Amino acid sequence: MPVSFELTPQAKAKIDEFAKITGMKPEELCKLLVDNWATGGGLIEVGRKKGDQQRIALDWPMGFIIFMKDSTGIRKIEKVKGIYTKSALDADYVLVK
Repeated sequence: MPVSFELTPQAKAKIDEFAKITGMKPEELCKLLVDNWATGGGLIEVGRKKGDQQRIALDWPMGFIIFMKDSTGIRKIEKVKGIYTKSALDADYVLVK
């Protein structure tokens, strides 16, 4: 599905920087990020609305995903250890204003 959106100049600079380091086109990197967030367990939780304030929480997949890029393309590789012990939404330090 084609998706198009505008990034802030800071976000675009970061994507361009990471794409250059990985040897990918920025569009390929964005597709990889969004596709794996959406299919890897990422959630958007829409909370209560009070006046003009709407609370929205992004829950990232547990841990992280590692990719390997070589001459044959990009593939996901298994990791042995994670750095997170629970989902961001379950952590008591997550505050959405």
